[in-house]
Amino acid sequence: MVMPHSHPRATELFFVRKGIVLAGFIDTNNTLFESLINEGDVFLFPRGLLHFCMNAGYEPAIAFSVMNSQNPGVVSIGGAVFETDKLLIDKIIRRLISVRGTNMANFSKIHIQ
Repeated sequence: MVMPHSHPRATELFFVRKGIVLAGFIDTNNTLFESLINEGDVFLFPRGLLHFCMNAGYEPAIAFSVMNSQNPGVVSIGGAVFETDKLLIDKIIRRLISVRGTNMANFSKIHIQ
């Protein structure tokens, strides 16, 4: 799991070599865009937008990230927004298990407003 963060000086290209990854970002209108990325797929995180990714499969995933700047910068908000207590971790694990138990083909493109 890559906690939510942004890059103020770069767009990020995310390529999944192996596995299934849930990736998403929040645009300037606070709209969440997320998608399940399969092997060989690419996802683009626009410059300066809050984004995240996490393994959505049963096996380890391999992914590569490329940025269009030598100095992209990083702004992490994980510690300011998310608690790291046991109840929250249990809730995240239950959510991951519920996603894994569904038919992933139904989640190829998800747009939540």
